[in-house]
Amino acid sequence: MRIQLNESMFLHTFSALCKKGMQEFLFFEDLHFSYRYDMIIFRKGVVKMTITNRAENRRTDRGRLIYLTLAGVFAAMIYLLTAFVKVPTGAGYTHAGDSAVFLAACILPAPYAAAAAAIGAGLADGLGGFVVWLPATLVIKALAALCFTSKKDTIINKRNILALIPALVLCAVGYSLYQGIFMSGGISKTAFAAAFAQIPAYCIQTGIGAAIFITAGTALDRMKIKRSLAKKTL
Repeated sequence: MRIQLNESMFLHTFSALCKKGMQEFLFFEDLHFSYRYDMIIFRKGVVKMTITNRAENRRTDRGRLIYLTLAGVFAAMIYLLTAFVKVPTGAGYTHAGDSAVFLAACILPAPYAAAAAAIGAGLADGLGGFVVWLPATLVIKALAALCFTSKKDTIINKRNILALIPALVLCAVGYSLYQGIFMSGGISKTAFAAAFAQIPAYCIQTGIGAAIFITAGTALDRMKIKRSLAKKTL
């Protein structure tokens, strides 16, 4: 049911609920003080209210916009480093795009980082004449980004250094399996042997990406880039 409260009744109820740690509110517009409210619901003798904090909503929207913009920037960086900083190999090419994938994963929340990695690397394959690799790239690069964390105060830390290992395994094993199954004209020992012979090239690619990532990440940490980003997204 709906009831109308005067200001003193509302403040008393509000204070009591806050002491109990309840932070959900629905409001009325009849009362004139700092909080905006529409209604109060009584259910089984318990008052449940929800406060709409417009300033908090604005901060959340601004944070999402900043992360979305950065995800687009990182997707473009990944595309450029993958498509134009590369060396052809037997089955594809070795590139420097992984460095931007790792950086994105250490700066952006996981969903944004995975999307940036998949979109940037996928565009490089799709527009560069390697469409056959596109399905593998979308999955492998997104999963590689999820190996890292952006929840630390710095980009370069023990957690993210260790994440280079599963990222390497995903790249080397994932692409080799994909090549052996889908690109060799049938599943056979010969096909898998030829596919897994490319593992050294994948290791070199990840190693190059890791070196660039650590160098760039260290420089960005000295600039306190994560602290600056945290202030803008609060």
